[in-house]
Amino acid sequence: MTKPMEYKYKTAFIMKVGRTAMNANQDQFSKMLGVAKTTVARYETGEMELNSSTLLKAIELFKEYGIHVDPLNDQVEFKFEQKAIDKLESDLKNIDQRRSDYKVRRPKE
Repeated sequence: MTKPMEYKYKTAFIMKVGRTAMNANQDQFSKMLGVAKTTVARYETGEMELNSSTLLKAIELFKEYGIHVDPLNDQVEFKFEQKAIDKLESDLKNIDQRRSDYKVRRPKE
């Protein structure tokens, strides 16, 4: 039997995985949640414990992107709708969303 995750690490995991699956950076995600970027960073490292209203708001945001989270079990379960997978694939293919210092590596001939 697996050991239940401590609440602050469980919520840190939910926040980081959910945000990453949305393809949002901490700044973008913090604006969606209505908190400071540093607060999101502290949530994701477990440095700051997430209150239940912010967790519920994050879970609702994830749902809008087709990402479903069940945090009530001892373990955390994520389910991704096809629209979440399609959006991430589209975002990954969009060169305009990459960092300005990103360099495309081409295979050596």
